[in-house]
Amino acid sequence: MTYTPRFTRQFLNSEIKNVHSFFQNKKNQKKIMSVARSVCRDSNIIVDFSFHVSLLKNIYFFNGEDHWAETDGESIWLNKDFEYTRDCLFKTLLHESFHNMIHRSNGHELSEEKEHRIMELIDSTLL
Repeated sequence: MTYTPRFTRQFLNSEIKNVHSFFQNKKNQKKIMSVARSVCRDSNIIVDFSFHVSLLKNIYFFNGEDHWAETDGESIWLNKDFEYTRDCLFKTLLHESFHNMIHRSNGHELSEEKEHRIMELIDSTLL
């Protein structure tokens, strides 16, 4: 049986800190750059490794839907009807943070399909 902690601000802040650490890790940054270049078939891409910082300051909750979370690039909404383990919350926040952080050098955003492909190649459990 997996322990599901109460969803508290401390629980959320702990996993936000882990997402920050993930994106600050040089090994992870190198892998993200490599995978993004491969998926985009372009070496001239821009990865904003600090994009998630402002995004993770704007977390809200919703209910009544059939998905874990969503983002508009400025905020993240978490489904309060779902039970989050630490790992699940970490990967949900990480997944949402990946959206809109990688751009082509001409400033164009990647399609959601390409973003999801990049996430899948980095860690298949991010989907």
